[in-house]
Amino acid sequence: MQITLNLLRSGIELSRALLREATRFREIDVHPPNVEGVNWRLFVRSKPAKPAAWTQSVASIVVDPSGLSRLRTQSSAGVLLVGLQDRVFAVTFGTGHHALEPVTVEPGFGLRVTANVVAHDRVTSANTKGFNRSARSQKTILPAASAFADLGVEPAEEWIRQLSGRVTDNAFASTVEGSDSLRLNIKEFSLRGLPVKLHQIMSHYENDAYRETFPFLDNFIRLGRDDPVVGGLDAAVAELVRSRDASVAFAAPDPFEQLAIHHYRIGYYQHVDLDELTTDSVYEVLEEFEQYDDVLQKVKVRALNEDSEDVDRRYSLYDYVQVEVDHADGGRYALTSGSWFRIDRDYLAEVDEYVEGMADLTADLDLADWDPAALKPKKKSDTAEGLYNERLARDRKWQLLDKENLVYSRYQRIEVCDVLTPDRQLLCVKNATKSSTLSHLFAQGSVSASSMHEAKYQNHLMGFMRRLDRSAQYGRREDWTFVYAIATAKLGPVGKSLFFFSKLNLVIHARQIEALGYRVALAKIQMV
Repeated sequence: MQITLNLLRSGIELSRALLREATRFREIDVHPPNVEGVNWRLFVRSKPAKPAAWTQSVASIVVDPSGLSRLRTQSSAGVLLVGLQDRVFAVTFGTGHHALEPVTVEPGFGLRVTANVVAHDRVTSANTKGFNRSARSQKTILPAASAFADLGVEPAEEWIRQLSGRVTDNAFASTVEGSDSLRLNIKEFSLRGLPVKLHQIMSHYENDAYRETFPFLDNFIRLGRDDPVVGGLDAAVAELVRSRDASVAFAAPDPFEQLAIHHYRIGYYQHVDLDELTTDSVYEVLEEFEQYDDVLQKVKVRALNEDSEDVDRRYSLYDYVQVEVDHADGGRYALTSGSWFRIDRDYLAEVDEYVEGMADLTADLDLADWDPAALKPKKKSDTAEGLYNERLARDRKWQLLDKENLVYSRYQRIEVCDVLTPDRQLLCVKNATKSSTLSHLFAQGSVSASSMHEAKYQNHLMGFMRRLDRSAQYGRREDWTFVYAIATAKLGPVGKSLFFFSKLNLVIHARQIEALGYRVALAKIQMV
């Protein structure tokens, strides 16, 4: 049998009022539980059948539309609320999970239980979510249970929000999947045995053995809404949105198959449909709601399919926000999926230490300032970055490799670097206005470095190098330096000007380059 359940937050009492649209549910009498001190109540709901909205799309091509009019869709939901000691569990059936208000659910409950019971070498899937617009969010499934590393996810820079695998103790369950909710597959199980099973579940939840196998789960510490810093963080985000700050991104809070999305519906009293939730499109919609206070909470977002049915539960716009914020307490925080995360201070210090220890060639290279007014594109094919690289190469008599991609096949092209210096420095240049551009910058260096051992790559590179020095030889790997040249208006060293997740991304790619035997350095381009 498969059961899915949530642990509700401490202090919440068992009541019908817990349910969203509680009056639409009816209670079904159940047998008393067979364990003293346990109480349970079952609530069910069946939505009225309605015409399938997709029939409108095919109505124009059918001979007799009446054949479509009889098609109906219907869904049902069940929620079994179980009081155990001083806590309440919600076991859900069908679409019953939509009946739970997110604020009532204990965050990370299922993930923690799973991390404590799954065999370390029997992981089957993980769902990860990035903390900024350039970070991936994905669900990775292994064809057979294996070690966590075989998933190929990067726990150092992603929130592991769901984990599944085979359980060490088969008496507890055969397989388990956990996020906020917990899903167990249990052989020969009946709900009459649920109270005993809940005691076992709570024992695993209160254990911290997971730190031995999955220590990275504590890199990002999820805060409760009652944490004293949350109010100030929320105020900072509200100000960023009011000022239309480009660092704010919007992404679906829960994982679902993107192909199921037809459009998003965003609004307050009035609504606007959007194909995508880009920062610019959301800000454009918000112009219509500026007269309202607290738009982040009042404006709602629905992800809909082509039948205009909910693919996911309705959320406030706040739950879609992705942003990174500093706090007066000296901590660094990230907001995603409606939850604030404190970046572990030791982890933060580790990343900062690495970046601060990187070679900084700003003074040595003395790169020209980045003047946005002088770098305005005059043709469609122009970019500010491209114009800067052209001028830099021309003025210094260096080699321009921007757009001189090495073609391996129709679908594989390697961007070696943007500008090559006589000192074997491969400059990768980007403007730091967006985290997505920096992500591309750091990947450019590591992808290029991964191919430098190949003869085709070396011949391509040395063709440009010999324009600077006719007698140049490829030499040793450590003779070459990948330089991330970053344009920013911020003061101070370039490494200190980056947001944490950009720093983390830099560290990951820099380590890959160094592991291949090449050097890595930073250089600041002052933006005026």
